[in-house]
Amino acid sequence: MLADAAQVVDGKLYVLGGAWNRYHCHAFPTQAAMAFAVSVLVDWEDSGRRFPVTLALVDEAGVPIIPEITAQAEVGRPEGERTQHRTLLTVSANIMIPRAGRYTLQATAGGSSARVSFDAVFIGKRVPLGPGEVGN
Repeated sequence: MLADAAQVVDGKLYVLGGAWNRYHCHAFPTQAAMAFAVSVLVDWEDSGRRFPVTLALVDEAGVPIIPEITAQAEVGRPEGERTQHRTLLTVSANIMIPRAGRYTLQATAGGSSARVSFDAVFIGKRVPLGPGEVGN
């Protein structure tokens, strides 16, 4: 999930301004404060072991606009329970969005992956350029 802010406290996900798919910009490039929230459901057989987690934010051509984020996660194995367990992860960052277009957050945890996309949309006022001027 994409959000304005997100955090995990005592196994609960707290989200502010979440689940959006359009980011409005007055100019490009632009600095955007955002959070990525990832929920991973882990089978009992896989609990108690570390698994890799990666997050990548790419443009329409699949080119990363930030360095890939990598981490290790682990879900404990409670005694007497043989059920799936969920772990929640959040990352907050200031991202430089270079231009209008579609961007995709790709999350991978163990052998599973998910994607969520958003469109960066120009909402500023267009100003006509004079001869020889270059714009966004």
